[in-house]
Amino acid sequence: MATLDLLPTDVTLAPTPMVQLGGLVADSPSAVGPLVPEAYARLFAFVGKHGLTVNGPLMTIYYETAPDGRTRFAVAVAVADPKRPVPREGPIQLITRPAMRARQFLHVGPYAGLSSTYGRITDWMLAHGDMREPADWAHFMPMWEEYLDDPGMTPESELRTRIVLPLPE
Repeated sequence: MATLDLLPTDVTLAPTPMVQLGGLVADSPSAVGPLVPEAYARLFAFVGKHGLTVNGPLMTIYYETAPDGRTRFAVAVAVADPKRPVPREGPIQLITRPAMRARQFLHVGPYAGLSSTYGRITDWMLAHGDMREPADWAHFMPMWEEYLDDPGMTPESELRTRIVLPLPE
C-alpha cells in the first residue's frame, strides 16, 4: 500500500540545468511508464557522450494531457552546469529549468500506485481551493515526478516519488 504525505511542501526552486528528451507521447497517463526505460537509456547515452555529470534524480515531466487522454511528456535529469555549449541532438537537449515556486507531494510505494495518488492529490487540491474541477490540472503544467530511489536497490514499498506542481506567480 502506497503512502502519501498530503501535507504538501511549498518551495522555491533555483534555476537548474537539465538534459531533457522531449516530444514523447503516450495514449494515456498510465501508458507513460512502459515508454520510460528506453527514453532514459537514450537520455543517459547523451549524458555519457557529452561527459555531463548527473546532479539530481530522474524525472518525468508532463506537459499536457489532452481530453482524449493522449499525454505529452519528457524525461529529464538535472546535471552539473557544463560551463560549455552542449549541442542539441534531435529531441535531446540541455535546458535550464527556471527559478519558480512549486508545491511538492511525496508518494511512497510502488510506481503502480501513482494513479491513485494523483486521485488523492486532486481531492486535496479541490478541498483546499487550488482547483475548481479536475480539469484544472492543466494550470499546473508542466508538472513532474522525481524518482528519489533506485528501484533496483530499494524495495517497491519504500520507493519515494516526489510530485512537483509549479505554482502561479
